[in-house]
Amino acid sequence: PAQSTEFYAPAMSNPAATRMHPLAANPGVGPWAETGRELTGRVVSSQMDKTVVVDVERRVVDSRYRKTKRVNKRFKAHDEINQYKDGEMVMIRETRPLSKDKYFVVVGRVTPSGEVV
Repeated sequence: PAQSTEFYAPAMSNPAATRMHPLAANPGVGPWAETGRELTGRVVSSQMDKTVVVDVERRVVDSRYRKTKRVNKRFKAHDEINQYKDGEMVMIRETRPLSKDKYFVVVGRVTPSGEVV
């Protein structure tokens, strides 16, 4: 029986297979934008281009002594126009991987009242 050549053709020969999603250029929007967790932290470094380092603090109860202790973790987050500076409180959202160790995007500033601007 005659076989269809489209079925056996490699995916790269199909121009539609190489097209990117129209929202893929902006990681803060699109199908991956709402899937990740949201964290709040303080910007500790903004020296890199389009990247900020955010220190997120969480409180954990020590399993032995039952005392609450603070645990910090630093995440690299995408900042498209370099608008966030050191010391600001920001909210970050998990997205698709943007580089080897950057998989968060900055959503906005957190005001002292707790709302995201």
